[in-house]
Amino acid sequence: MPIGFVRDRVQKGLPAANIEIHPVCRLLRVYCFGHNVSAYATVLEEFKKGGKHMKKRAFVRGIILMSFLSAVFLTACGSSSTAGPTPSTFSVGTNPSTIAIDASGNVWVTNQGSNTVTELSSSGALLNTFTVGTEPYGIAIDASGNVWVTNTGSNTVTELSSSGALLNTFTVGTEPHGIAIDASGNVWVANQGSDTLTELSSTGELLYTLTIGPEPYGIAIDGSGNVWVTNQGSNTVTELSSTGALLGTLAVGNQPSGVVIDASGNVLVADYADATVTVWKGMAAGPQFKPYSGPIWPY
Repeated sequence: MPIGFVRDRVQKGLPAANIEIHPVCRLLRVYCFGHNVSAYATVLEEFKKGGKHMKKRAFVRGIILMSFLSAVFLTACGSSSTAGPTPSTFSVGTNPSTIAIDASGNVWVTNQGSNTVTELSSSGALLNTFTVGTEPYGIAIDASGNVWVTNTGSNTVTELSSSGALLNTFTVGTEPHGIAIDASGNVWVANQGSDTLTELSSTGELLYTLTIGPEPYGIAIDGSGNVWVTNQGSNTVTELSSTGALLGTLAVGNQPSGVVIDASGNVLVADYADATVTVWKGMAAGPQFKPYSGPIWPY
């Protein structure tokens, strides 16, 4: 069937005769509504069965753009499509673990294997690489733009200025992993190896060492200043008040790692061993957005 014949009939609002609907389109109950006729007439002509009479008549007027169906329709009918966006890749140190973004949009990455922190611009350009402690893991940025890093191999927390200058190194518990900063600028650290939670002041003064766990790992702070900690040894998440009082414990999946609080106060926990995410709805007060208190966990 000539393409022109199909086009003429469609433009006149008449049925396009002797056109068979492709099985995939028929299965999805997709009919064409639109204005770009010629490309789809070509498609239908291609699938026309050698002069057989049609099994179903249809008006051909284009394509219905229905999100998830459109890609299936175009692919099945042989139409070309524009490729989606491709990701960018930027080189950092060895075994990058966690990541945080400062107020300027610069990206800070801990590199466990090279004992460094990499700073990238918002466009991915390498700005600096800074040496910190042994096996750096967690990272958070305070309201002044200072960068705090947990060093699991040296049981310390490193504080860098926004320009990367070494400000201080503070001793915490054994194998510190997760780190978060509350609205007062206090720094909370989950020490997986000693089953404790360390709270430091904004100047690094030791405020509290709290028993928690076993094997505390990830940490987040909600809008009320309450602290949420995942415990890999008991498959739970613990809620503490801003003063360290125990508020509650929730069951989650196996080996919980990262924890985050969304704007609705839902508590989301990444269960490493289960390949699942556990969501406790409405349990928290919503996150603290100022300052940004990362990290974004890798699991």
